[in-house]
Parts: sequence; structure tokens; C-alpha cells
Amino acid sequence: MRRIPPLLALLVLPAGCSSLDGGAPPPSSPPPSAADHAPGTSWTIARSPVPSRVGHIAAWTGTEMVVWGGIGEGARTGPTRFGVPLTDGAAYTPDTDTWRKIAPSPLTARSLPAAVWTGRTVFVWGGSGVPGETRPPVADGAEYDPAADAWTPLPKAPSGPRGTPVAVWTGTEVLLWSGTLDGDRRSADGLAYTPATRTWRKIPPAPLAAFWDADALWTGRDLIVLARSESWTGSRAVSYSPETNTWRRLPAPPSTGHGFALPVWTGTRLLLPGLNAESPRGLSYDPSARRWTWIPASKPVHAEGTPVLTPKGVLTWSGSRHAALYDPAANRWRRLALPAAPYREFPTTVWTGRDLLLWGGSTCPPGAACASLTVAPAGTALRP
Repeated sequence: MRRIPPLLALLVLPAGCSSLDGGAPPPSSPPPSAADHAPGTSWTIARSPVPSRVGHIAAWTGTEMVVWGGIGEGARTGPTRFGVPLTDGAAYTPDTDTWRKIAPSPLTARSLPAAVWTGRTVFVWGGSGVPGETRPPVADGAEYDPAADAWTPLPKAPSGPRGTPVAVWTGTEVLLWSGTLDGDRRSADGLAYTPATRTWRKIPPAPLAAFWDADALWTGRDLIVLARSESWTGSRAVSYSPETNTWRRLPAPPSTGHGFALPVWTGTRLLLPGLNAESPRGLSYDPSARRWTWIPASKPVHAEGTPVLTPKGVLTWSGSRHAALYDPAANRWRRLALPAAPYREFPTTVWTGRDLLLWGGSTCPPGAACASLTVAPAGTALRP
């Protein structure tokens, strides 16, 4: 439900005065609340005061979704057809369905930087340029404080530029790992940043040979990294302990040849939902047993999207008319049928504790030869 913006000014009458027409003041209706939405429903959220985009960051602060950077739509032809770099951002409050612009950032335009909420600030570092340009990765970052609506540049990191690094928050440190160096070449080392002391330290290289792409998550004790080849036939797994500053090899996950969705931590296990119709089965990894097991195929209820852990299970949704919810205890998927919605690919995904928020993303359908970047104009929300 779209909210009606509040009045820009209110008429305040002295105490004891009646309304302007001399009668009793009309009863006021409370504004719609986020609590009005029923479970199993989705809706379009308010339009942002900044352009929609792809390749941006989105972080949940506990009350707001902060978005920044990325690539917005350019001209349909010419040098900006693949998008224009953006340096602005905004913050969305679900409880009031309202946005606010955030303060200008000291950072240059970039896409896919590492970003994570530290409990007080949104940490942003690294990232790459715009598709079709030769802009190299960057090696700087900043922290955004939503309470003060202010940015603070980070100290210089003991590392060169990194495109698309991954970041997790341990409770005391931001762990940054990998990232593109040049072309498709990826690093296997990382960095750790402590906000309390504004200091960096290096993380030793992971025991991995050359790899094409990688995902990582935080278990509460270790950083688990899943690295894969371009053909998806040779995935490997390692874990890093900040306490000992050491890596160890984990059993390699079985291969489907088509890959998996992004990993999610359930509290006791790592879950890899199926990726699509070609690779519908997923995997579960138990660190205590050091064992991978297959989970049921989510087809036909599978919905592509970044999986998030909710009180009802692991939820995947990309904004389409179907969402999928996996119950780890029952080892079963179920479908959430939703109203038809425009296609979007690679939106950012944020779990608020009650709702799943999607914002941005490309609208080019699968298999289409889109000659320019088009993005979803508004965000959407789902309450499982």
C-alpha cells in the first residue's frame, strides 16, 4: 500500500479553540502502517528520491535500508547505453514507507563494492567501474553513519584495488576477502578492518588455486568461502578463523555442473539452494560433521533470488510471482504464490526481520538481446 506523504505544514490552534468552521474537528485517520500487510503478500514500496540502479549496495541498519552507488540508466544508444555511474544514495524506512536522501559521499562512482553494516555504520570499500568502460577497480572506502547522516573516509588499506570483494561483519571486525585485480584474475587473500581503532590488518591467502568466482559467509566463528571454476564443475571450500588467523580446507561440495544460488547460514548449517530449473537440487553443509548432503529439488516451486534466513525458513525471491520457502527442520520447500510482477534481475536483497525488500535490478528478460541498461523503477516487499 502506497502511503500518502504527510502535510508539509500543520495549522496549530491555541488551546481551547475550535476548528476553523466552528464545529468539532473532523476525526483523523491514522496513516497506513507496515503492520497492515498480511503474511504471504507482496507490494510495491514508495519510489526513491534517487534513480533506481544496478550494482549498488544495500544495507539494513535495524530501521532503514541504505542504498548507495551503482549504475543507473543512460541513453538508449551511445557510450552511456550500458549505464551511468552514480554517487548518490538514499535511506528507506519500511515502517513509514518513506525515503530520505543521504549526505553526499566522498567516494568516486563505482559498482559492486563490498558493503556491510557494523552496528553503527555502513562500511563501503573497493568496487569496479561501469560495464563498457576501462575504469579499473578502486582501493578506497568510507563509513556512513545514518544517525549523523555523515560519511567518514577509511584509512588507506594495505592492499591494492579490488573489484567485487566480499565482506562480512564478525562483531568486531569487517573481513574483506578476494576481489578482481585485473580482468578476471581474482585474489585469494584479504583484509580485516576494526572500526573501533580504525586499523587494518592483512589476512593470509586462502589455500586455493586459481578460481573464477567465490561467495563467502560468516558462521559466528569462521568465514566460509566457496570458490568455483567458470564451468561450475570444480567447487572448493575453505574456512578462515580470525581467532587463529589461519585457513583450513573443507570437503569439496558435490557438483551439478550448473552451480547453486548464493549461500546462507541457518545457525548450524550452510545452505546452498538450487540455482534454477537446470540445477534445482541444493546442498547443506554441516561443519561439525564436515559433511555435505543434498536437499530436495525446489522445482517447481523454486524462485531465483538471494536466499535469506527468516523465522519461517530460508526464503528466496527475485520479485517474480512465486517465492520459495525452505524449512530446514522438515527438509521441504513450499511455494508462496504472489501477484504477477515485472521481471527484475540482480536486485539487492534486504531482510528487515519481518519483510524482504528488493530494490533496483535489471529488467532485461533472460535470453533477450538488450542493447542498453534498463532498471526496475521501484522496489518491492514480501512478507512471508
